[in-house]
Amino acid sequence: PEQAPGMKGEVPPAGSERRRYHRIPANLGLLVRILDPQAGEPEPRETTSTINVSPGDAFFNSALGDRLRIGTDLALHIELPVDTPNLFAAKHLEVTGRTVRLCAPHPEDASMRGVAVRFLSTPRFTNDLG
Repeated sequence: PEQAPGMKGEVPPAGSERRRYHRIPANLGLLVRILDPQAGEPEPRETTSTINVSPGDAFFNSALGDRLRIGTDLALHIELPVDTPNLFAAKHLEVTGRTVRLCAPHPEDASMRGVAVRFLSTPRFTNDLG
């Protein structure tokens, strides 16, 4: 079995991984929009990029700060690395997700923090950026 990083020669027991899918490193453009913001607030959104993705979740850095909490629902538009002259080729994946983990703010930039999101819907191809 493959050794998990930081395990110092130990192989984690089968079934100990909490993720459903293996994530792959991927720096993809990402538009994040908070669904159902507080009453009277404008809809918070940002453009960032993924750090890694899987068929069921994603991890990225965010500057949305304290507007994100565990359980916050998000609309995600992930830019696909499509290089085709076909005008009708899908350029994005659109998916709804829920925040499942928030990392401590980055030491170099306290406004940025890592965010793990589990997808609530099946990603769908789209040309619309949301």
